[in-house]
Amino acid sequence: MNRSSRRMLVILVIIFAALLAVAFITTTRQPERTIDSAVQDAIDSFDRTFPTLSIQDIRAIRLSDPNSDVAFIMTQDGSGTWVTDEGTPLNENGALIARTMELLPYLRILPVTPEADLTEYGFAPNGLIRAEIVMNDDSVHGVAIGRLTDSGDAYYALVDNQPSIYVLLRNPVDYLITQLRNPPTA
Repeated sequence: MNRSSRRMLVILVIIFAALLAVAFITTTRQPERTIDSAVQDAIDSFDRTFPTLSIQDIRAIRLSDPNSDVAFIMTQDGSGTWVTDEGTPLNENGALIARTMELLPYLRILPVTPEADLTEYGFAPNGLIRAEIVMNDDSVHGVAIGRLTDSGDAYYALVDNQPSIYVLLRNPVDYLITQLRNPPTA
């Protein structure tokens, strides 16, 4: 190897080392994402059915099947523990039900007229499930879940007394249906 080739090789090695150093510095300088920030990013990436709702403001949640007598009621006691209407403390699913209702994500809202036929959305006349949220100030929020959308990734829903159809993400609604059919226990 002649002298100019060695010089070129040394220059290339120095450039390569400098690039490695820059890459190392930039990857180690980035702040680590905590789980909390990752969860917050996920929460911020969808629209909430009740954007101002907070678990601390919820006194009770009632899930019911409008086509039968099946219902599940849970309340939050003074210490923040979720209990059945008989007073039995619930496992972690009580808190998850409350969190699901707090975050209940929707994909879009479809305007409907008051005289619209809602059977195409799964309300003939009732839907699959109803969820009622009783707040500490005695106000009540309600969600009536209709049928799955044609794509199968969401449910149609009526929220409070709004003249709109909400298109709710499927997984949270499926979770609520499962909890109604198999209520959590301590």
